[in-house]
Amino acid sequence: MELEFEKARSYLSQQVDDCGTSIYSHIAAISRKIVEEKPENAYDLFENISLRIKQSKLDDASSNANGIQQLRIDETERQQIKANIDRVLSAYGRTPDSKPNSNLEEDDAVEDAQNEEQNQAEPIDVTKCADILRYEQMLKYAGISFDDEELYQLQCACVQLIRARGSDIANTRFWGKVHGTRQDYYIVEAKLNAYPEAAESVPAQQEQPGQGVNEFVYFVCTDLESASWTQLEDVSPEQIKKSREIYRLFTGDLSAQVGGRQHFEWNEAQLLRAQIARISCATVVAPAEYYQAAAEEEEENSFAVQLNEEFVPAEDGGASTDGWVHSRAHLRLEGRLQKWVEPENEDANEAETEEKTESQPTAESLEEQVPILQSLSNDTSAELVPPANSSDADNGDDEVDNAESRKCWFIRELNKNMPYQIVVVNNKLWGGAKTVYVANSKTFVNIYVGNGQKYRGQYYTPKAPAVIQSQYNEFKEVETANPDNEEETITTQQSIFVVQTEQMPPPPPPADDEENQENDANENENQNEETEQATS
Repeated sequence: MELEFEKARSYLSQQVDDCGTSIYSHIAAISRKIVEEKPENAYDLFENISLRIKQSKLDDASSNANGIQQLRIDETERQQIKANIDRVLSAYGRTPDSKPNSNLEEDDAVEDAQNEEQNQAEPIDVTKCADILRYEQMLKYAGISFDDEELYQLQCACVQLIRARGSDIANTRFWGKVHGTRQDYYIVEAKLNAYPEAAESVPAQQEQPGQGVNEFVYFVCTDLESASWTQLEDVSPEQIKKSREIYRLFTGDLSAQVGGRQHFEWNEAQLLRAQIARISCATVVAPAEYYQAAAEEEEENSFAVQLNEEFVPAEDGGASTDGWVHSRAHLRLEGRLQKWVEPENEDANEAETEEKTESQPTAESLEEQVPILQSLSNDTSAELVPPANSSDADNGDDEVDNAESRKCWFIRELNKNMPYQIVVVNNKLWGGAKTVYVANSKTFVNIYVGNGQKYRGQYYTPKAPAVIQSQYNEFKEVETANPDNEEETITTQQSIFVVQTEQMPPPPPPADDEENQENDANENENQNEETEQATS
């Protein structure tokens, strides 16, 4: 009996209404009311007592003890709040908890449990995901400090990227962050397992997907909570060459038009992709001998490198530029890594061929091929030397100082007297490009955090307007006789302009009177003859 009672009690307790009152508690409240009041006809009043108790529960639910009306949330607003909470939980890598409704039947509850198990996120390959938290302390030593919440959300967003595109991605790394005027760009660099074929509309000079500047693909996110990643399109040489003429801050909107003094026919997404290519080719470095040239050079990628298994850290711990090399190929003036060779046209005649041969060579065609794994000590730039007319210029003839200022890199050493020594390699041309290295180890990370603009020695300054000219002085000083004293002279101002008298034409000479009378007489005779002829 007790077991059956407990089963019935459990079943009645599970059946609840919108206010959370179960059938069991309602029956208990009716019984308690009958025992307290002891009505004579309790059996006949049972339904009325039940209604009164239900009404009192509804009144209590609609108002609190102070009589203040409680706010009610409609179902649409409740669903929206729940969706926002689930989105935040998903951004932090947690699966939203789903509480089963006690009003559902057992079959429905089992079905929902099965669906929940199917909807559980499948495990991902963590080796493909960018491990940002691993380098958190190193970045802080280098002066790159992300907020703890921002860094954790960024790590979770990278996990969401692998969860969505993991089948296509071979590996990823956190490239960096580009500041915008409205919102920032978080960028992840990825290597794909297989690259699609280029479209037919792509220019012939553009390097194929998976080759050259398009060897890597880049995903951009502006909202870490939603973890919505956008893949940037491949970059063309024309976009890279045009981006070198543009100095404009990013807005954080990939579809924004690029304005400014120079015309850029594409939108901000293409400009961002071009700047990423320029920064990567110039600032991604590695310790010397960490990489080595590939044993078999590929025809499609002559800049391929591979890890050197026999790598030994340098004795100086990477404190000099001689101990660092470029791990990415040099970006040519033509906007490519490989030199462009015009394909032979079989239909071209000899005249066109001779014309191309006799044409003047350009700087792009004369640029020499720079091999990969070049030392950073060879990087110099004339833009880093202040102009002669600036306040920062050296008035002396110290060539050593000029040679030192031309260098594109400078290195800082941290924790010199501690076992955990950090070396930070900084680029002068691209402020924000850093390589953080744990001395005497194989641990280093390349990162860029900046506004995406290259250093310029001289900025464009509009020409100042000319000095406003003084008003023309038409008066000159003239010495004239003093009307009061004829023996003295006085100086007066006289206008250089003279009023010119109007020259009238001479009057016509007078005509002779006799000739005039004869002419009048002849005219009268002619008129009389004409009149007589008309009347006859």
